[in-house]
Amino acid sequence: MDAQHTASEFAGNFPTIGAREADEASPFVTMWLHPRRTMRRISSTYWETWAIPIAMLGGAGSALQGVTPRQVAFAESIGVEGYGLIAVAAALAMLGSAVYVMVFGRLVSFTGGWLGGESDHEAAKAAIGWSHLPLALMLPIGVLVVVILGPSAVFLEAGPAEAGGSMLLALAGIAFLVTWIWSTVLTVASVREVQGFSVKRAIGNLVLAMALPWIAIAIVLIAGGLIVYLVDVAG
Repeated sequence: MDAQHTASEFAGNFPTIGAREADEASPFVTMWLHPRRTMRRISSTYWETWAIPIAMLGGAGSALQGVTPRQVAFAESIGVEGYGLIAVAAALAMLGSAVYVMVFGRLVSFTGGWLGGESDHEAAKAAIGWSHLPLALMLPIGVLVVVILGPSAVFLEAGPAEAGGSMLLALAGIAFLVTWIWSTVLTVASVREVQGFSVKRAIGNLVLAMALPWIAIAIVLIAGGLIVYLVDVAG
């Protein structure tokens, strides 16, 4: 029944069964299956301020699913190894997630206005940040993997023989895939609610927000190249 309610809410048909319970429960509970109602409930309230902390926890959880060679190199360059390296990777991911929510929330709000959206920056930031809630679940799972198998288990360059515990790593990988998919679903549903969009327009809003920085960079590079070319021609 919960899955049916989630699907109907995502599509725009709000369920009547359990609505009162969803409104009375903590947003940390209702966000999983009632993202649109949760966004409506926390709008302009204290709960909006939880967006960045939730995203930071989600970033740390994601980092523990795979430490990149670049992160390893950075940590080793400052003399950090082993469990300290994992802590550095998680800290960097938390910082990056905080910046991501603030910047991407503004981009979603800004580009959504082109499509007739209704949200301000704070509402869009809350939608993006709270949608990281499933990824935050990966933090204790990642810690468990590191404790059982050691820090090298989450190094992306480590092979199966080096990492060991292939079954545990496979289960953690499946869990991460599921939480990432659910986080994406929550993002679309949350943006849809705060912007007053249909599902298709909410997806378009997110795609446009992701594409805008790259479009801006491309324009700057093209303009810079054109200026250099004109200067060379004039010279």
